[in-house]
Amino acid sequence: MSQRIAGDAEVTEAGGTVTYTEPEAKQEDLPRGTLLPMLHTIRSLAAAKAGTRMMVVPLFDGTSAEGAQDTTTVISAWQPPAAGGRFPDLAKLGSARMRVAFFDRKDSGANGGASAPDYEVGLRYYENGVADEMTMDFGEFSVNGALQELALLPNPC
Repeated sequence: MSQRIAGDAEVTEAGGTVTYTEPEAKQEDLPRGTLLPMLHTIRSLAAAKAGTRMMVVPLFDGTSAEGAQDTTTVISAWQPPAAGGRFPDLAKLGSARMRVAFFDRKDSGANGGASAPDYEVGLRYYENGVADEMTMDFGEFSVNGALQELALLPNPC
């Protein structure tokens, strides 16, 4: 079963809001510190380069009509460029493997605040933000993804 989700999100220093138009018109508050996906990727990569091994933040990715989710990102050691590989443009870049666990913010957990994640995503990010492999684990099933083609666009900066 799929569901269309539509609306607008605004992130502010105080948190922000999401105004949904589908599946129903409603508004959800975003907690302080909420990140959108691109900033989450940028901060995860910065953390990996700095040697930080964990990042815990609320993340709003627009996939749920319930607002932001709590996330815990576990980050492996930063890896320098590695020769070879299917994509020469990526082989020139450092990378880190990460596992992001997504938790329902409204689930306080019956175990003293501890709860199992709703789902987890494992991936390898290169320093340019490209992920060449990804596994989405939903508990009852998982989905594996692999980059098939890479065409870098010219950088206008």
